[in-house]
Amino acid sequence: MPSMWRQWPRSRTGRILHEGVPFSGDPHDLSGGTMNSALDRRTFLQLGAAGAALGAWPGVTSAQDKPKRGGTLTIGRNHDADTLYPGRSTGLSAIATNLLLYDGLVLHDFQMKIRPGLAERWEVSPDGLTWTFHLRKNVKFHCGASLTAQDVKDHFDRWIDPKEAFPTRAKVTSLAETRVVDDHTLVCKLKNPTLVFLNNVSQTEWGYASI
Repeated sequence: MPSMWRQWPRSRTGRILHEGVPFSGDPHDLSGGTMNSALDRRTFLQLGAAGAALGAWPGVTSAQDKPKRGGTLTIGRNHDADTLYPGRSTGLSAIATNLLLYDGLVLHDFQMKIRPGLAERWEVSPDGLTWTFHLRKNVKFHCGASLTAQDVKDHFDRWIDPKEAFPTRAKVTSLAETRVVDDHTLVCKLKNPTLVFLNNVSQTEWGYASI
């Protein structure tokens, strides 16, 4: 692959950022190259071979024409998850697995907007220090037990406990305490207003409010 970059042709108008890689001069051009750069025959063949190799990569399969229900889905992975405890690991395999297993108080949609999760709604006080979450009712754990605000409080308390040593605990240093109002209402008190608090709570793969 390094030889391919050395053979990349230079643009007549572009500036050179790296060896053999032209830059158009447009600050919005994040690709590092120009649109009208020509490829020589050898580079074209190398790129084609690289694309063909992706089809044989473990875990990459083509989509079926018709969906098939049931059966077993097998996915290739480079290694297994080292833990199923959200927040204990920052490994990609653990993150991918935990995303399939746990829900959060709030979630991101495909437009990266915050949407309800286990919390159907929430409010924040005018001073930004008090967040109140209203949980969905009739939510069950795998064991059949009902989800309550106490369960969410217990998770938050573990999250901010220094003895738990969560790798990403630094993101919740603004959380002072949690309080259960009733079975479906939880109050989070912050030490100082934090604009990213709700965004952090949505990151279930890191263990934030993963239930």
